[in-house]
Amino acid sequence: MTFNTFNFMFIFLPITLILFFTFAKYSHNLAKILLLCASILFYSSINLKYLPLLIISILINYFISIRLISRRLLLITGISLNFLLLIYCKITGFLPLGISFYTFTQTSYLFDVYLGKNKNSCFIDYVNYVLFFGCIASGPIAKINEAKPEFSIDYEKLSLGITLFFLGLFKKVFIADRLSGVVNQLFAASNVITFTEAWLAVFAYSVQLYFDFSGYSDMAISIGI
Repeated sequence: MTFNTFNFMFIFLPITLILFFTFAKYSHNLAKILLLCASILFYSSINLKYLPLLIISILINYFISIRLISRRLLLITGISLNFLLLIYCKITGFLPLGISFYTFTQTSYLFDVYLGKNKNSCFIDYVNYVLFFGCIASGPIAKINEAKPEFSIDYEKLSLGITLFFLGLFKKVFIADRLSGVVNQLFAASNVITFTEAWLAVFAYSVQLYFDFSGYSDMAISIGI
């Protein structure tokens, strides 16, 4: 399940938003738990086998963070564990969804705690910060104080989010995905195409790559709004 699928746009996201703001009227903690469950469901729908690794990473980093203040050795330990995991995954080709994102996110959090820029957050806030379904697949990386959920509906932000989401969807589906067919055909015929066609393939691939990343980023940002 990705942002541009029917299940995400018309089932998962609307139900999550409705339940979140409904629960928030009665209990902010209940709304946070709902958000956490939604993020776990989203992550698991893409590949369930990667979830245990993410949970272990979150538990280790949070455990280090609550004992970290002014302890350089713990900071070095936490950073080393994060990047050793990332390096191992890159070398072996075992690439869990969002591995780069949650490595840098949690490393940034450890730095902020060590430098006293951020007090230790409660566990559920920390897990939602790392696991939030709007960011886990492609970012962007934000500070935890910038990523806390709002518990009331801001209709101006909601309209902005919807507009940005469909702008990103247009970039992804109607530009990037359509160009991919042209790019695949040109690269498949790389032995027989002309000089001009070769440059066209390079240009089309660059445009496809840009709009694919830009569109998905717009959709991710819109969900965070």
